[in-house]
Amino acid sequence: MHNYLITSTPEKAEALQDSCLHMDDSAAKCCSKKDTGGMEQWAKDFKMVEVQSLSCDWYHSTWQFLRLINMVAVPDWYPFYVGAIKQVLVHNPNSKIFISACADYGMLAKLHEAIEEYNNEHETNCNPQITIADICITPLQNAKWYAANAYLKIDSFVCDNIITGNFPEGEYDLIITDEFLSVIKDELKQEVVDKWKKLLSSGGCVITTAMQGEPTNSEKRAFFAQKARARIKANPQLFPFSFDKDAFENIMKKTDRFAELHTRHMIKNKEQLVDLFRNFAHLQLDLVETPGECVNPTFSYQIIAKVNK
Repeated sequence: MHNYLITSTPEKAEALQDSCLHMDDSAAKCCSKKDTGGMEQWAKDFKMVEVQSLSCDWYHSTWQFLRLINMVAVPDWYPFYVGAIKQVLVHNPNSKIFISACADYGMLAKLHEAIEEYNNEHETNCNPQITIADICITPLQNAKWYAANAYLKIDSFVCDNIITGNFPEGEYDLIITDEFLSVIKDELKQEVVDKWKKLLSSGGCVITTAMQGEPTNSEKRAFFAQKARARIKANPQLFPFSFDKDAFENIMKKTDRFAELHTRHMIKNKEQLVDLFRNFAHLQLDLVETPGECVNPTFSYQIIAKVNK
């Protein structure tokens, strides 16, 4: 029987606690209402909510609190990111790197970890050019918060749609993003993968992950909400020291709302990924076990896809 309540080092936990409060505040100020798109598109499609009344703050104000109890998929679930990113830096220490949707600072932190390890191993300083895009300014603000504390220089852009986004083609040596293919609907997956390929420079690669599984249903939503509430009640020490009874009750309500709206569009099998990346010159797929969100555990693919030099 696995215990998937994984705790971070004290330093990382403290940073995440601080970041939770920062992002919760940013969500209240910066998250905006959108006619289409975003994690809430499922709820819009099925008329569960009034489009005019729904902002993405339900997602961005709650995401990192759920990270504290290990209930949402994050880059830390995947052991390959740092090593795979370092291989790119070995070939080009000044790589142009594009984080294609970020959720929060998690993917940037993995990149930072890879940069630090590279510098220590090679006794030199690499200087990648980092660009981050997301549909909402809130996660970009969070990435900027992390970058300032880590002394990283980043460029960030709000982009309503990565497929039609005005980014320079043939420009990036590396595109990284965590679980983006399980966020977007099936009919858009190919367009996203094709867009990534257009953005890559000669010999460039995509490093990402994708969960395998079935569609999100009402039973999975109820299970997620119940389990999250139980973990919050059992682990108050994981949350910011300033939290009182009212703060915890507010997080419970946020978690219920998150479970109601959060939807994964999972990868069905390996063959689907092979087909999506069929226009890449090289594809590496490794199936690994992760804690999972609505299904524990879940199996996910670690993906490295390269174009020709």
